[in-house]
Amino acid sequence: MLLEITLKWGEKEVRVKPTMELLCRIESDNISFPVLASKLSNSDIPMAQCSTVIAHFLNEGGIFVSKQEVYEEICNTGIDTMVELMGNIFMAIFPQSKNAKAPKKKLKRKK
Repeated sequence: MLLEITLKWGEKEVRVKPTMELLCRIESDNISFPVLASKLSNSDIPMAQCSTVIAHFLNEGGIFVSKQEVYEEICNTGIDTMVELMGNIFMAIFPQSKNAKAPKKKLKRKK
């Protein structure tokens, strides 16, 4: 089940519940969500791909921005904006199961 999320963009806030149509549009831009999630977890941040995903979600919610506008905003405001938005988006498309167990070990991050 996909979850509805709130995304903030400037002074605007929008609620978006992903649909299969939205996810297919994003994937048609050659973006794989599992690959993107893996890259982000390894601090390998593909900003153009993230900008594309964010633009699709904002557009779905009624905030019409281009991929270029999202990319420029991230460059101007810092990566924290992108990390927060992508975190919310991944929570919506990869919701944790109610029966999921916490990992037994914490993974150590490579330096």
